[in-house]
Amino acid sequence: GEEVAMIVMLDSILPVLPPMTPLDRIRVQGIRLQRRGIGYVWEWARNRAKWQMEQLEARFSGEEIEPVAEDEFNNVAIERAFRAALPLYPMNRYPGKVHLFRPQLDRAYVLGPNRVLNSEKLWIYPDNGWSPYVDSIEVSEMPGNHDSMVLEPNVRVMASRLRELLETAEQDGPAGDSRPEGDKADLS
Repeated sequence: GEEVAMIVMLDSILPVLPPMTPLDRIRVQGIRLQRRGIGYVWEWARNRAKWQMEQLEARFSGEEIEPVAEDEFNNVAIERAFRAALPLYPMNRYPGKVHLFRPQLDRAYVLGPNRVLNSEKLWIYPDNGWSPYVDSIEVSEMPGNHDSMVLEPNVRVMASRLRELLETAEQDGPAGDSRPEGDKADLS
């Protein structure tokens, strides 16, 4: 029954992103060819052949991937568990304020209006895809990348902005309630 004044997310990305279409893949290759020139065709062919050889070697070598020790951090395992859990939870609209801290967007491939891919060829959105699921979202762009934005010296910028947000939320009260003090309900 507690009221929440604001939710803060640290580069949380909505994981339900559309796949690239064959036409998108062709456009990406066209952009790369335009940027790098005719030499890109040979670079692509070499990289594609290398990738196919690695796939064949992995398939027929019978070598098992060395497991990660239990006490080691494993992003791949965490992401797999996260993606496996997604279908178990319905996405409901959140009727409050959300503040998203994220690094500058890596706009590697602009394929059209609101159709932008990063250098890893993943769709990116200014709000990380959350607008359809929240009533209000504000974004603060932080220095660094997904990992380094929470490390020194970048975290100082985030801490300063977070301090401002917390002070504002404290003044406004639950869910951004800006009514005069006498009109607010007593939650105690």
